[in-house]
Amino acid sequence: TERFNADCVDPDGRIIWWDWELNGVNYGIHSYRISATNPDKLPVNVKLTAMDDSGEKVVVEQSFNN
Repeated sequence: TERFNADCVDPDGRIIWWDWELNGVNYGIHSYRISATNPDKLPVNVKLTAMDDSGEKVVVEQSFNN
C-alpha cells in the first residue's frame, strides 16, 4: 500500500479541499491523505490539487518510482 500526504499551508487561512489523481485516475478523495494499493510496484504519477478557504487553488505533480 502506498500512502500519500499533502503538506499544504495557507498563511492567511486554511486548506479546505484536496483532490487526488494517481496515474491519470481521479479517486474522488478530498482528504489531505490517501492510500492506494500498488501490487506490481509500478511508478506512480501523483497530481494533487488543493484549494483554500478563499477559493485559490494550487496544483502539484510528482512521480514516484518504487
